[in-house]
Amino acid sequence: MRVRFYGRVQGVGFRYTTYRLAREMGVRGYVKNLEDGSVEGVFTGKRAWELVERLTRIFDVERVEIETGIEDHGEFRIEY
Repeated sequence: MRVRFYGRVQGVGFRYTTYRLAREMGVRGYVKNLEDGSVEGVFTGKRAWELVERLTRIFDVERVEIETGIEDHGEFRIEY
């Protein structure tokens, strides 16, 4: 799935936490900051939904947009 997180999600360790949790949970894909202040994540794997839920509880996420049917993007990484 491709997920866009809106709210206070840049400058608060969101990408690093996402990277750490995704690796622990066996989720594949990437996370990156976008110019509009949101963060985009592409998550594939059995626990992808759980990762999204955990991130929205940990951080001050105001809104989430989700697009499903995304292909696997390999081992999890932070993109710049």
